[in-house]
Amino acid sequence: QTEISWWHAMSGANSEVVEKIASDFNASQTKYQVKLQAFPQDSYNQSVTAAAAAKKLPCILDIDQPNVANWAWAGYLAPIEGMDDVLGLK
Repeated sequence: QTEISWWHAMSGANSEVVEKIASDFNASQTKYQVKLQAFPQDSYNQSVTAAAAAKKLPCILDIDQPNVANWAWAGYLAPIEGMDDVLGLK
């Protein structure tokens, strides 16, 4: 299996939703395995920018909308390619 790392800064009920999404995806196929890592909301943005500077970003980031344009412009974000079949988009 190929591991897909997913960072998020959700807690409580929102964290349960993210965990359910990852669990359902993992159960739906055997090629990829999503591994979640939760961060405290207060330090999440700093963790992402530090990981970007070190070139150690995860495969998937949970991003608040105000950060999308800045992080894309900074080169932290890229489209996910090659998973259309897994996600049922083809």
